[in-house]
Amino acid sequence: NCTIVAASRNVSCGKYNPIPIVKSRESPYSFNTTTVTNNSITVTWPTFAQQCHRQNFHHVKAFYYYKLDAAPHEPETNSPLVIFNETMTEGTFVGLTPGKEYQVQLKSTGDPHPVIEKHHFTYSFITTEIIATDPSPAEKVLISERSSTSVTLNLIPPYEGFVDLFQIQATSPKHSSPLVDVPFPDGNQPSVEAYLSNLQPETTYNLSATTVAKGKRGQAKVVTFTTETVPVDSKVVGSVTSVGVVVVIAAVFCTVRIVKRLKYRLDPAQLFKEVLEDIVGSEKMEPWLKNRKDLRLENLIGEGEFGHVRKGVLREKGQQDIIVAAKTLRVDRANEITYRDFAKEASLLIEVNDDGGHMNIVSLIGLVVDGERKKDPRYILVEYAEPGELLWYLVGIQNNRYQADFPPGLGQQLTEVAIDIARGMLELKHRKITHRDLACRNIVLSSPDGPAGRLVAKISDFVLARDVYVTTQYMRHPLTNVLLPIKWMALESLLEGVYSCKSDMWGFGVVLWEIATLGGTPYPEVCGYETLVTRLRRGFRLQKPNGCSDKLYELMNLCWLDDPDVRPTPDVIQNKLEELLHQDKAFFPET
Repeated sequence: NCTIVAASRNVSCGKYNPIPIVKSRESPYSFNTTTVTNNSITVTWPTFAQQCHRQNFHHVKAFYYYKLDAAPHEPETNSPLVIFNETMTEGTFVGLTPGKEYQVQLKSTGDPHPVIEKHHFTYSFITTEIIATDPSPAEKVLISERSSTSVTLNLIPPYEGFVDLFQIQATSPKHSSPLVDVPFPDGNQPSVEAYLSNLQPETTYNLSATTVAKGKRGQAKVVTFTTETVPVDSKVVGSVTSVGVVVVIAAVFCTVRIVKRLKYRLDPAQLFKEVLEDIVGSEKMEPWLKNRKDLRLENLIGEGEFGHVRKGVLREKGQQDIIVAAKTLRVDRANEITYRDFAKEASLLIEVNDDGGHMNIVSLIGLVVDGERKKDPRYILVEYAEPGELLWYLVGIQNNRYQADFPPGLGQQLTEVAIDIARGMLELKHRKITHRDLACRNIVLSSPDGPAGRLVAKISDFVLARDVYVTTQYMRHPLTNVLLPIKWMALESLLEGVYSCKSDMWGFGVVLWEIATLGGTPYPEVCGYETLVTRLRRGFRLQKPNGCSDKLYELMNLCWLDDPDVRPTPDVIQNKLEELLHQDKAFFPET
């Protein structure tokens, strides 16, 4: 006979109450893992009939294994239940996150047992294993500096998934360096620097960088480089004792690293150009370069601790004047990290605008990467939009409602704005770009046909926003101390650091809520990371706003589903909003 167990659970968060019905000496039902890739897991199992000789069906499901979850029950965020019939002996879970641990559970359920049929229980076997997907390879390996005996490189992590560390090694037919572990503790940093020494001069090496996550190694990314020729002085020094050589070489290593650090400390703005060139290449960067003397700065439109945005006019010879928003970092307060982030933002704008851009994504006008003096500011020039930021536009309507009624057609106008945002996010999805910070503060409105014309929403990615809204919109992660927009983030992003178009759709739901509340602050009563995560995992969501139809609130809740795979995509959201627009059943339907 097979083991038959029925279990009930308290409605509250208490423990399970196991009720053994029939016991046997049979071993538990089991399965084997046959294939694991960076985004799939394949398992096989014997047919249920081979063990129990009864009609049945199989449930095989995979869900995230949260290390933070100490509760005795399953995590609340589960992937979709996959059901197999009794004749199937293999199942594959696809669309998983690279470098992540999954808890895979096999549940086989049979017909009610005669002994307990009156209790309406079925019998089942449950077997669980923890399986980690393979990590994806590094996105890029960039050689930043070479000498005759060493190399410095920047390791850019994969676009999707997790990495605990990189393993790097330089090999040549005659010499190989030791395998070096380079930890990658902060998943939010764009890259990590690594350094290999004691290489042979004038030697061509294959440098491999292998990602490691949860103890599993991914595919190696390989680049080739050649060490420099030994300087003349070093050849002279070579005649002294081996101890002397080691001392001199060590001194050279220290000097190189100290000089490089000192150079960036004295002029961190130089990083902007160098990092940007590493990411996009000089050919892609060149068409966007502008001369600082052609830029006239005007009034300040935004300011924070590390940077500011000014209205400006770009006046190039033989070209029509262009009104721009000039974004820059404050050279007296910015550091290497902020300049690297600044360069990353510029690279994304180049990627989106390289082939003409999109009407619902803010347009890049140009870049100022050099100054007349070393410490001159560097600028990202984007289109100037009026009336400007969506958040303040909504707050303005809210403030005016106490003096006058809503303007006619407000509901239709705001629905069109939401549709524009969906179109912009669809473009980012096609380009495989994750926004990570979709919120009304990062949407700008323009009126290309004049003040009386239709407002057009454009997605922007102001890295400076965290600087401006540090007190209310961003909170620090308790482990990494990184500022994060936690009230706009999906559960998987909060718990595991996973970002994708699917996690952006959670933020889209919050954007819809912001629009319906005319710039309201989500979860105003929540002031801590742990509190919000606990409430979200228990199923708590933002309440239905007054200016929101039932259909629109249903769409918001679809965006906030625990399982990323069943959230609506940008095109689905766009279609649903267009339907609501035609029915006048989205925002403020009474207007």
